[in-house]
Amino acid sequence: MADYNRVFTDLENQEKKEEFLNEVLNGIKDIQKRNRQEQAKMVCLFKFSLVFVCSILLLPFGITSTYYAFTDNSCVNLHAGKLYVTLKDYLAVQGIMYLIVYGFVVCSVIFSFEKISVIETITENPLFIIFNLLLKLFSSSWLILGCVIFWGLMDNTKCDDPIYNYVYALLIIQIVFSILGGFNSLKNKK
Repeated sequence: MADYNRVFTDLENQEKKEEFLNEVLNGIKDIQKRNRQEQAKMVCLFKFSLVFVCSILLLPFGITSTYYAFTDNSCVNLHAGKLYVTLKDYLAVQGIMYLIVYGFVVCSVIFSFEKISVIETITENPLFIIFNLLLKLFSSSWLILGCVIFWGLMDNTKCDDPIYNYVYALLIIQIVFSILGGFNSLKNKK
């Protein structure tokens, strides 16, 4: 009779151990689920912030440059000496380039990375590095061309005040951001 009581007690202890282990496993699953939810919230917040910042920095310049390129009649069509590119061409390409980069950034943010750490792997991708280098090279060349057209070759006194002020500010802002980007690149290489 004593053996049956011990077996019965062992079975009760085994069931209690299994219940305890199940409770612990359920607790761990709940913690993992909450961690995944928190990570998803952080990724969503990061994506929203990135799109918001890009919207503030890129979208206004893209829309305004394109608008002035196709609506202004005061000076955008003036030829810049022997140069075949006009201020209209410069603003149209600049605006469209801003809009394409904005669209690329938004699509990349929305349709990619489930984890924030994936950004580091994207920026280390050789195709991204080559694309980024070509974009910087073209942007710098295009900025120099815009400065030469606006301040050197064309008679910018014929421009209405809004377009003159916009192009002047646009070129200065682009120069400042190009210099800051150059300093940032040098800082990152050290």
